[in-house]
Amino acid sequence: MSIDDLRAKRYLPAILAGLLLLAAGAGAAEQPDGGDDVVLRAMRDELERTMKELRLEDLSRPYFVAYRVDEKEELSVAASFGSPLEREHGRRRWLEVEVRVGDRMLDNTNFLSFPSFGGASFGGFGGIAELPLDDDYRELRRQIWLATDSAYKSALEDLAKKKAALENKTRTEELADFSQEEPAEVRDEHPRPAFDDEAVSALVTELSAVFRRLEAVYASQVSCRVAVVRTRYVNSEGTTYERVAPLTHLLAWASTQAADGMRLEDFESFYGRSPADLPPADVLTARVTALGKRLDELRSAQLIERYNGPVLFAGQAAAELFAQVFAPKLLARRQPVTSDQRLASLVQGGGEGGDFTDRVGARVLPRFLSVTDDPTAGEIDGMPLLGGYKVDDQGVLARPTPVIERGYLKRLLTSRTPVTGIDKSSGHFRGGGVAPSNLIVRAAQGLSPEELKQELLSLVADRGGEYGVIVTRLDNPRM
Repeated sequence: MSIDDLRAKRYLPAILAGLLLLAAGAGAAEQPDGGDDVVLRAMRDELERTMKELRLEDLSRPYFVAYRVDEKEELSVAASFGSPLEREHGRRRWLEVEVRVGDRMLDNTNFLSFPSFGGASFGGFGGIAELPLDDDYRELRRQIWLATDSAYKSALEDLAKKKAALENKTRTEELADFSQEEPAEVRDEHPRPAFDDEAVSALVTELSAVFRRLEAVYASQVSCRVAVVRTRYVNSEGTTYERVAPLTHLLAWASTQAADGMRLEDFESFYGRSPADLPPADVLTARVTALGKRLDELRSAQLIERYNGPVLFAGQAAAELFAQVFAPKLLARRQPVTSDQRLASLVQGGGEGGDFTDRVGARVLPRFLSVTDDPTAGEIDGMPLLGGYKVDDQGVLARPTPVIERGYLKRLLTSRTPVTGIDKSSGHFRGGGVAPSNLIVRAAQGLSPEELKQELLSLVADRGGEYGVIVTRLDNPRM
């Protein structure tokens, strides 16, 4: 059946399926499965109906379906120089549907094409829909069905396009589109933060007023975001998880201008599960004041026209350098099948310099460095870590993953999309793609700050230089 035939036959099955849904909903509303959680009941009941009944004539049934509902409450506050800029407190709920047709070896995902209405779309992203905040069982099921129906038809269309594209390509390697993983049932819940709008607003306004006393600061803003996301997830393999993930982020940013016109800016960032986890007000004030003083010093600092020599990255700069430049290469990214050469060129030219897919087993760091990604770690050396979780967004259990041992790359961080040499997930699919969690770098023979400085000076002397450069802070474009 052609794509045009598929489009022409959408309406009657949709009407019939809708009638079936109403009949099923009427019977299920009395004693639906899933306990007291109305949202989870609706997700499970609709998943069961989908796997049993969803099919268009002689076309493929879904072999995998997943529903994820995120419910987010967020307080966002901002102020500048002691004057409030915004305060928003809202709540929303949305659904993400993943529908796969075909089989694990070849399905509708990992595919990029130009849709008929222009632009580009990735196959396999499924449907996204806003859900009502009221726990209305029938309305929730209706919205889930509508999103599933749309995702299923798109999946069939993408699979047809993908098969057509593959007929004109020579495949040098047969990689499955989806890995087989063990089902899991997990609850990963942290205490909900207190949403004290007045207290958070007062803190942000007071901190922003600190910049009034700092004449070197030309522009500034202090903002705070307090959020909690409750996630419910079910899939057709039997995986279910519920997660409550709170996060508080306080950001102080300021900028100035040097005498030659160069723009200078810096920031201080603080994280916690709730506002109570932030440093005391006097500590925050001291850090914001120090931020302004750093900018004042930069304004009068001598400009280096040209430097060719060793550079030592220390403190925050070292962590930012690793996170921004090296860490993205540890994430396995698979090039999707494309229906157009222009898209192929776009995909190959994008990204952040590519990953280390072809470097597994090779040395990528000095021998004294090892790297482990550990989403199960709650702290390191007494410092609390906020990047952890018990299960990733695809329902794969979290576990420590040794990435680099004594400088040698052992494996990449992966999702359920296999890549060359890695056919299983490491449990690192989050936020729509592969992402690190708590990335821990350890040195077998570390040096003290003073010893590092002496090593820098020794390298400078070997090159006949007059001075070396120590970088202690780096900007974060994502901040």
